[in-house]
Amino acid sequence: MTLKTLQTTLTYQRQKNSSMQLKPCDNCQAIVNIRYRIQQDESQKWRLVCPDCWTLLSGDNPYYRYGGTWKARGTKKPP
Repeated sequence: MTLKTLQTTLTYQRQKNSSMQLKPCDNCQAIVNIRYRIQQDESQKWRLVCPDCWTLLSGDNPYYRYGGTWKARGTKKPP
């Protein structure tokens, strides 16, 4: 993902989903509304990655381990 694409994505998602709790991918830093919790190297540290990075990191990787899905939710409005 190029820097310009990332900046455009950030701007668009901020405007469209200002009430969503979006988070960055631990691998490419793209702001997304869904991330996958994975282990992908010898360190066995858990990382939350976007669907694009998940596809790249999970394929033919002996250290790969899936640990769940994180989905953005809308923020609760105070009463």
